[in-house]
Amino acid sequence: MSAQPESSPFVETSTPCEVVGLIRVSTADQARDDRAGIARQRRVIEETIQRKNLHCRRIYEITGSGSDMLRNPDIREILEIVSRGIGLVVADLDRLFRPTEPADYVILQVFKDSGAIIYSGDTEYDLANKDSALFANIRSAISGYELQLIKERQKGACEIKRRTAKCPTNYLTVPLGLSYERSTEKWYWNDRARDVVEIFRAFLNETGNYSALGRRLGLNGRTIRNILSRRVYATGERIISEKRGEKRVSRTGKLYRVKVKRAPDDVIKVKIIDPIIPLEDFNVVQQRITETRRNHQESRKQDGAYNYGTGVARCGHCAEPFYCSSGKRRSGNRSGQYFCKRNHYAYCDELGRCKQPNLRQREVDGLIEAFAIQTLTNANTLTQIIDQSLQRTREVVHPFPKPTSESQLVALKQKDKRLLDAYEVGAMTLEELRTRRDTIKTQMASLHRRVADQKDERDISTEELVRKVVRGAFRFKRMTNRKEKKAIILALFSEIYVKDRSIIAFKLRDDLHATSAAKLGAGFSTPPIHLPTPFALTVVDPVPAGMRRCSACNNVFPAEEFYPRKGQCRRCIAAKAHEAYLRRRAEVGK
Repeated sequence: MSAQPESSPFVETSTPCEVVGLIRVSTADQARDDRAGIARQRRVIEETIQRKNLHCRRIYEITGSGSDMLRNPDIREILEIVSRGIGLVVADLDRLFRPTEPADYVILQVFKDSGAIIYSGDTEYDLANKDSALFANIRSAISGYELQLIKERQKGACEIKRRTAKCPTNYLTVPLGLSYERSTEKWYWNDRARDVVEIFRAFLNETGNYSALGRRLGLNGRTIRNILSRRVYATGERIISEKRGEKRVSRTGKLYRVKVKRAPDDVIKVKIIDPIIPLEDFNVVQQRITETRRNHQESRKQDGAYNYGTGVARCGHCAEPFYCSSGKRRSGNRSGQYFCKRNHYAYCDELGRCKQPNLRQREVDGLIEAFAIQTLTNANTLTQIIDQSLQRTREVVHPFPKPTSESQLVALKQKDKRLLDAYEVGAMTLEELRTRRDTIKTQMASLHRRVADQKDERDISTEELVRKVVRGAFRFKRMTNRKEKKAIILALFSEIYVKDRSIIAFKLRDDLHATSAAKLGAGFSTPPIHLPTPFALTVVDPVPAGMRRCSACNNVFPAEEFYPRKGQCRRCIAAKAHEAYLRRRAEVGK
């Protein structure tokens, strides 16, 4: 490739143009001040801006893997800017993304459609130019290949260390009380090993309550359960029976690799240290854990607690999921509450608190039940709600384009053409060309079958959708078993938005219909159906400014009469505390 193509991608810009900059590092550790990754990228970007006479609006700094850029909100914002013809400046092209799937190349498609240019040092990538597009795709493919090669080498090295009784991971993966000295490559028991011995002793001689042991030692009850199940304390052997599998996306949008069981011949079992717990005591503890689990499962089967909002209810203020904290009072009556994820102690600092108050579990369940019975059994009302919501959504929603089967076929054909062009200029051998083209042909055959299956699927009309929902709602109305009702709710809804004490929107399950997605555009998830008027069980009078309504007595008091983040007034809380005090005194007197 010594000869320069007639239409070169290295085009010198003579007039100022609008650009944005992008700095990306893979991990938070690489973003520390004592590391030179960010400083080097910033220096290259600033030199490129000055040399090319560019006008930079903003320089983004992102921490994340290059193979997961499409889910990054900052990248989506950059692509939205690029779609208006604004260029992008990066230190290296792999800072923009590292493609591991054919669908990842949709990022380059945005630059081609808008005519925006990618500036990388002295190189300019103009995707509208075929030669420049070829170089950009080859560079991107090489960066993706390098990432896969790095991961394979890293995993191989970690596997060798595990099998030779060494630790390739950080301290977070090591059991409590156990440490690893990297300089000597030796395992040793640290000061927390005394806590481990105390946990086993207390569990055998005092109490089998995980939470009580956790409070005594400042640990979570689930952590106590995990510690008691670790065989390394009784045998000194490290057993690794799981490994990371395929990528998955959680409900919150986080990308992770699921744990899968290793094959029997792939399980690692090595002696790393002398035990600190007698094996006989460890076996007794395992028997008690098994009995505790069995008793807990049997009690849950008899309990029959089914919360209608679990898994479907979302906050109407911030759209975060609702969590349910349910339990029993001493009288045997349930006292559960629904609360927004932002108000959970584990997420409030990271996400910020939500103004959604805590709601009683029986009130929200009653609200969902009444909504399913009163609204979804009326075919005319349901049809009007769906049509009005779709009309509003088409007016205000601009979905981000997602790769469809047809677009992936076009991308594969273009990739096949680029491979032929690369072979003609001598960038690859004939054997490599045939191998990569065979892979593309296999992928195209799979996509052709998928397109054929999609064409065979018949989109149902709104009327048919309404009939299916109404039929399920009438079944729900006739049922008395809470377990069966919860199954109907999960079969009808994927999301129900609750704001204060009313339902403002809902989303039907995607497998119920395909009409909405077809009307809004391919690849776009069906949006929630917004109610013209919020659905509530009772009409609540508006509360004046500076006042709040007590969720227990339903009276309105000044805000000073409430504790922070409490839905009940001080009087109701004091009365209930006094009743609990009298009940405890009566029990002690008995």
